[in-house]
Amino acid sequence: MLKLWFSLFYWLIVLSIGGGSIHWAANKMRRLALEAVARPWPSLKM
Repeated sequence: MLKLWFSLFYWLIVLSIGGGSIHWAANKMRRLALEAVARPWPSLKM
């Protein structure tokens, strides 16, 4: 699960640095978020 959050932060940084591909990065982040929601969250049950 940590890899997923690191990739989300990575796309946030990419968005803030290069605003040219905002729509593409936003779609990528939304897809990652949907995949995260669709999966079970065993790592959050501490």
